[in-house]
Amino acid sequence: MTTSNPLRSWREQHGLSLADVAGLTGLSDGYLSRLESGERRARPLVKVAIARRLGTSVAVLFPPDPLTQGDGE
Repeated sequence: MTTSNPLRSWREQHGLSLADVAGLTGLSDGYLSRLESGERRARPLVKVAIARRLGTSVAVLFPPDPLTQGDGE
């Protein structure tokens, strides 16, 4: 299944559930779900922590949004 959210796509490609990612990152599955749905935006340090704990790069999970680049994030 192809999705537009890179974090969700990565998780699904690796056969992980939200609960699996929550266990790996120490974040709640509810928070991760809100990140995937776009209801929440992760702070830069949270993005780095998630990527490190999943063994990938921030750019893979949270690529820059060309519509919001330059807004201070």
